[in-house]
Amino acid sequence: APTTSPTATPTATPTANPTAAPTAAPTSSPTTTPTARPTTAPTAAPTVGPSAAPTATPTATPTVFPTAAPTVAPTFPIRCLDLRGGALSNGLYTLADGSRTYCDFTVDGGGWTLVGSIHEHNVNDKCNTRDRWTSCDVTGAGSNAWSDNSTFGSADAATTDDFKSAAYANIAGSDVMIWHVQNGASTDQYVSEARYQYYTTSNFLQDLAPRNLRGIYTGTRSLTPSGRRCGGRMVQDVVWATSSTRSEFYTTEIPPNNMRFNVGPNGRDKIEFSSGTDHSNSIFALCPGTAAMLSCGNHEHVCVGGVMERINSRQSSEFSRKKATNILCVHPLRIFDLYTVSVLTEWDYSGVQCRTCSSREWSAGGRILNSAIFVFVR
Repeated sequence: APTTSPTATPTATPTANPTAAPTAAPTSSPTTTPTARPTTAPTAAPTVGPSAAPTATPTATPTVFPTAAPTVAPTFPIRCLDLRGGALSNGLYTLADGSRTYCDFTVDGGGWTLVGSIHEHNVNDKCNTRDRWTSCDVTGAGSNAWSDNSTFGSADAATTDDFKSAAYANIAGSDVMIWHVQNGASTDQYVSEARYQYYTTSNFLQDLAPRNLRGIYTGTRSLTPSGRRCGGRMVQDVVWATSSTRSEFYTTEIPPNNMRFNVGPNGRDKIEFSSGTDHSNSIFALCPGTAAMLSCGNHEHVCVGGVMERINSRQSSEFSRKKATNILCVHPLRIFDLYTVSVLTEWDYSGVQCRTCSSREWSAGGRILNSAIFVFVR
C-alpha cells in the first residue's frame, strides 16, 4: 500500500517579546571622603659640622720677568721753533739732524736756534786755523764757511771758540737774531752775559733760496770781492730786545768816526750782510747792529768775517776792526812836556778809545771786542 508521507506539522515561529531595557537604578554619586593631605614634617637641615678647610699646597708663583718696553726712537725737533709753546727753558737741545745747539725761548716769544758764533781769540794772530769765519783770500775755508755745509765747534763752547751748527744749512727760517755774549760765559750764563740783543722782523729769509743764512751769501752777495763796494749788500732793520743798552751800543761800542762818516743817524738799528768796502780786495760777511748809510768805506771798523786781503794784513782776523797801524798822539794834558808822548793804536784792546786823537776815533769798545757774536735763526 502506498505509504503516506508524514505531514510535517509546521513549527510556529516563536514570537520574540521585546525585552525592555533594564531600568538602571539611579546611582548616587559616591561621596568622596576628602583625603587629608599628609602632614610633612619639616626636615631639619642636616647639621654640618665645621670642616677644616683643606690645606692647599702653596703653588710657587711663577717668576715673571719684566718685559722691556719696546724701544721707540725719540722724536727730535728740526729746529727750536718746533719746541715753542711748551714750558721750556733756554739751553742745549738735540735736533733732528743729530746736532746739539742752544735754543732761546725768551726773546719775542722764543723759538730761536743758535746756528753759529763768531769768536775772536786773538786780534793780533791773523788768518790762523782758529779764524774759521775769515780768510785772507777768496779760496780760504773761512770765507766759504758762510755759504757751505761745513760745521765746527760746539754750542757749549760758543764763547771760547768759533761755532757753526749743522742747523746753519739744514733749517729754513724767517728772521735772524744777534747776541753779543761775553767771552768765557757758560751755557747757563748766555742770557745774562748777552748785553746787546736785537733781531729782524721782516721775514726776509723766506724770500731766499735756501731760506737760511746760506741764501744770503749767494749770487751777487757771494763773498767774492771782485772790486765791488756797496753793491750787492743786504740791509735789514732790527728791533732791540735789550732796549736799555741800545744807546750805549752806539755811543761806546761803535767807533765814533764810523758813526759820523759811515753809519749816520739812519744806519742805526740795522744789520748789514755781505758788505763791500773802500778796499776792492776785502768784503765783509756781517756788520752787526749797523749799516753804512752814508758811505760804504771803513767797514773794517764795524764788520766781521769774510775776506780780508789788505796788503798789510791788519784786517785778517775775524774782528778786523780791532787792529790798525800805530799812530802818534800827544796827550793834551802833557803837551807842555816835550819828552812825553803817547803812542797809541786806533784800537785799544781794553776798549779805551783814542779820544786824544780827534781825527782818529776809529776804536771799537772793549765790551764788543771781548764778546762772541751769536747768530740765531727762527
